[in-house]
Amino acid sequence: MHKRGSALLRRQAGVQPQPSALRHHRARKVRHLLLRPLRRYHSLTYTNAGHLAPILLRGSNITTLDSTGTVVGAFPVARYGEKTIELQQGDTLVAYTDGIIEPENAYGEMFGEERLQELLLKHAREDSTEIIARTMEAVNQWTGSSELQDDMTMVVARRL
Repeated sequence: MHKRGSALLRRQAGVQPQPSALRHHRARKVRHLLLRPLRRYHSLTYTNAGHLAPILLRGSNITTLDSTGTVVGAFPVARYGEKTIELQQGDTLVAYTDGIIEPENAYGEMFGEERLQELLLKHAREDSTEIIARTMEAVNQWTGSSELQDDMTMVVARRL
């Protein structure tokens, strides 16, 4: 299943690596999050292979989307499931890397998921560009530095 799963992930992402890249790809652990919106039914089908749980904002409520499998490459045989959620008008989905929640302040405290969730609720009505900008600013203020400790990636999508 691992080879088929990796091939599926590469095909979904439109990536066709060279054989040498495949060997390297298999040698390291990789996290994948695949999102497939189904427009007709206003639903989203996802596979989460070891990524941090995406956050669904619905009004003033927060839900985290469950993982459907382990990190790609961690085990020789792994199964990856799919889950489908219904998206309501105004729902906002936020996927992010650990570089958003793990930066530490001068006291060694991480920014954390709770702080991120509070920030997302505070800016939930703003557009995606603004949500991302406010998050990056908050993390930079938390660390006291604009120098990145890790990659900081965030994807924000809203059902209109």
